[in-house]
Amino acid sequence: MAQEFNVVRCYSCSVFQSHQVRKDKKFVCKMCGEKQSVRKEYGRGSGKDCRVHVQKLNTLRRSLEEGQEAELEAQLQEGCEMVLEGPAEGHVPPHTAGEGVTEGGHGGTVGSVGGCQDQQVGQVPQLRLRGRGGGGGIQAH
Repeated sequence: MAQEFNVVRCYSCSVFQSHQVRKDKKFVCKMCGEKQSVRKEYGRGSGKDCRVHVQKLNTLRRSLEEGQEAELEAQLQEGCEMVLEGPAEGHVPPHTAGEGVTEGGHGGTVGSVGGCQDQQVGQVPQLRLRGRGGGGGIQAH
């Protein structure tokens, strides 16, 4: 009797992986070590077939994440350019409505938005990508 494998996805790190089929429908993530139950089975078959399917799914997942990061970076750059050009006539930005209020209460200078306060018009802020472990996301400098 051949062993049967299934393709599952970790809820914590979102990585697709293959595991042997078990009666109790539980598995331990091979990347982050989280114990979890199978919520959805993305495929079932021989070990080789499941490994190939896992590679395709993880490649697709990564390409989608990169597309979202590029979109977020474009939005961040657009937001910084809007702040640098100044508000439209008759429009008072919300961060200048109160005295001494800082963006998000993080101790920045009054009127700072996304770290763009030191930029001049036409300059693009440098972006640093952080991995999943440090809070994730893009941070402007």
